[in-house]
Amino acid sequence: MKLPKPSFFNKCLLILMSLTLSSQATTAYGKTFFANNVPSLKNAIKQAKNNGGGKDLIRFAGNATYNDGGTIIVNTPVTIDGINRGKTRIKNGDNKGIVFDITSSNVTLQNIGILANNGNGTRGVRLVGPVANVVIKNCALIKNQIGISAFGSVPVNLTVNGNNFNGNNTALWTFRDTGKAGGNPLWGGKYVIAGNYVSGPAGFIIDNGNDGNEWNAKTKTATFKAPGFKGSSKSPSVTNYANGSAMINNTLVNMTSIALGLAKCNNFDIVGNKVTMKSGGGYGGCIQMEHRTKSCVVKNNTLNTAAGKSGIYLIAFSDHGAKHVYKNGTRNIVVENNVFTGGGTAFTGFAFGGLVARKNNFSKNKRFTVFNVLGGRNSFSQNFGNIGAPGGKIPAGK
Repeated sequence: MKLPKPSFFNKCLLILMSLTLSSQATTAYGKTFFANNVPSLKNAIKQAKNNGGGKDLIRFAGNATYNDGGTIIVNTPVTIDGINRGKTRIKNGDNKGIVFDITSSNVTLQNIGILANNGNGTRGVRLVGPVANVVIKNCALIKNQIGISAFGSVPVNLTVNGNNFNGNNTALWTFRDTGKAGGNPLWGGKYVIAGNYVSGPAGFIIDNGNDGNEWNAKTKTATFKAPGFKGSSKSPSVTNYANGSAMINNTLVNMTSIALGLAKCNNFDIVGNKVTMKSGGGYGGCIQMEHRTKSCVVKNNTLNTAAGKSGIYLIAFSDHGAKHVYKNGTRNIVVENNVFTGGGTAFTGFAFGGLVARKNNFSKNKRFTVFNVLGGRNSFSQNFGNIGAPGGKIPAGK
């Protein structure tokens, strides 16, 4: 079939549409800046801040490891793209500080190598609240005491995808400012921590108990408060998360402390992860939920424990004024279709209520440590079909 030739009007219309589509494609960011070393990166951030308007793009096209003695402060909505995390690497020169301090919402870091050589207090990326809509993806976070940390009010809407965490003491650890705990529910928005690779000793910890630390926004320091401090870990408030919040499809190896941890979280799932522990280091387990964490799903994980460690660890908490009693335990957790292997304990639990335990595979690890504490007894909503458990059921404890 022969198509008719377009009229002059149609030609003009096609040209106009083409120009419009091209304009839309180039306006995904407000403006694009370029940097090839740390000073020019800092200058580009300053230019982006002065530019105003939407979220700008900075292409950091360096091809080396750049040492810098000071913190790179990201205080404006911007995407910083390092092009290649194996070639564009930023290292904190004094080994004692923060590589990136994010003090603005709507910030993305991608394709960057971030190093701090494990100096005491070092952070690859620190989120200084209140911030929202922060994305860290396809980066390599290497030899930081904490790869990604948050202090201050709870960050809202956090995405951590496709990163390589290697040689950090802890990959990610968020703390809540106890001074803002109060008695009201708090909001974390949607967290997606997915497709990351972590090599020990500790992995991803969302800690809304904060262990009695108080954040000083002026000095950017945290001060330990004595047990019983107002708003400390004994506060009953939890942080609520949007549907879809999850740690999903991560691989964690050489873990000696908490691999995937939640404290005072509501509606935060742990799905499809592969965790391998080894002996030594701190206490903890492949998946640890504590201190009033509730309404979370733990599903389709492969958990390889080691001596002194647990596959799943459901506990109350007792530090800094929070009593070691039933009311401080976990509630309405779903544990389903997980596989337990290794030489440690498969399941450790106390002070849990409304637990759903179904269709888990304990055939290669049948070790259970379950007991009750003051104030109440462990309870199940469902407990069946658990291969290798006595009668298909996780014990309730004495």
